[in-house]
Amino acid sequence: MWLWSEESHTAARQSGQGRSHSAGRLAVRSRRDRCALTWQLSLFRCVLRHGNNLGGCLVLSKCKFSGCAMNKILIGITAIAGLISAPAVAADMAVKASPPPPPAIATWTGFYLGVNAGGNWGTSDSSTSVVSPGDFFGPSCFPPTNTCDVNTVDVQNAGSQKTRTSGFVGGFQAGYNWQSGNTMLGIETDFEYLRSAGSSSRTVNLVSGNPGTVTVGSSMSTNGLFTLRPRLGWVINNNWLVYATGGLAVSDLRPSWTFSETAFGNTAAGSLSDTKAGWTIGGGVEAMLPDKWILGAEYLFVDFSNVSGTVPVVLPLGGGPAPQNFLHSADLQTNIVRLRLSKQF
Repeated sequence: MWLWSEESHTAARQSGQGRSHSAGRLAVRSRRDRCALTWQLSLFRCVLRHGNNLGGCLVLSKCKFSGCAMNKILIGITAIAGLISAPAVAADMAVKASPPPPPAIATWTGFYLGVNAGGNWGTSDSSTSVVSPGDFFGPSCFPPTNTCDVNTVDVQNAGSQKTRTSGFVGGFQAGYNWQSGNTMLGIETDFEYLRSAGSSSRTVNLVSGNPGTVTVGSSMSTNGLFTLRPRLGWVINNNWLVYATGGLAVSDLRPSWTFSETAFGNTAAGSLSDTKAGWTIGGGVEAMLPDKWILGAEYLFVDFSNVSGTVPVVLPLGGGPAPQNFLHSADLQTNIVRLRLSKQF
């Protein structure tokens, strides 16, 4: 039989109270842990829902701080902040790890085809004279005699002229370039519509002293232009080309002339047409654009020597049916400025 003493009863009561206090402390701690976990989950869902707005979510959920374990809350905030900043850091690392590729280096080597258009201006030196006698210009009408009312020297004086020409030029060019370092070598041909036209006239008094005048008119026109030219150039900064060029030039020259005199009232006219080979020299600058388009400007000086021919002319007034031969001669020097657009293949 157990006998309880007062000391035993007191010890037992104290032991029970200790156990109840320990259990209470454990329950409070457990509730705080669950509160912190619940708050962390709520904060994480808020951040996901509102686009990484951590500050706003902390304000909205501040009511849940009460009674929660602060160390657990701080751990949650740190973890969520790490999740928010991780994509930005990763994106920044990805950008730094992938620098943009260097720009492609342009090359001028290859075939090209293009169009051009521009203008031209130039001069044509011409002469008109009588080179064989007829019924109007007899032997005495030639130097040094010059005893006729109208003499051949009158025609020669009036026929020496300089005619200014101008017009439009446009067409197609094609060629091939070969680049080595900064040096470019090439060959080019072009087919152009070249309209270079002009006219002039001159009137002189008769050397015989008789009343009257002689007037000679002169005109020049062209129909087309063909050139075949090597090109030598220098490449600057990969995309710019400065070059010189020169070579063969071919065009159809069409000079014409008129004659009139007032002593008897005779008139005459004649024309020539000849495909003439000449030469050209010039230069230009070009820029390589994206997709291998080439934009440029070019200057060419073109020279064609004399086109000449004789025309038999009958002057019936004061003469007769026997013709006299008129000789007309004309050349052409023209300057061409044009813009070019080509596509390299």
